[in-house]
Amino acid sequence: MGAWGAVTVGMDGPVEEVPIPKGSVWNMVYDPDAEAGYVGSITHEELWRRLEAFLSEVIPVAEEAGVRLALHPDDPPMPTMRRQPRLVYQPGMYQRVIDLARARATRWSYAWARLLR
Repeated sequence: MGAWGAVTVGMDGPVEEVPIPKGSVWNMVYDPDAEAGYVGSITHEELWRRLEAFLSEVIPVAEEAGVRLALHPDDPPMPTMRRQPRLVYQPGMYQRVIDLARARATRWSYAWARLLR
């Protein structure tokens, strides 16, 4: 429990050695009845390919609806976590995302302190 009884979430142990269980996304369970096992690892390039595919579908819809999309750097700034690659863990990686998502619907959160740890 955190301050004033707030529920807090964290990870115990080395983050690289803790795989993501099936039915979960990072530390959130979306399918408590998922089969046993862990999410398979992917490469950094596969993660970038998936982001590009996602943005190509979402940006036109966001622009039409007047919705703004935002990106926050990975925290902590590590290349992998829980056996999975991360997207924006170095300042130069913002440019790659910007090149993928040049649109009116995108906004950028420059949380440099997160990237400079």
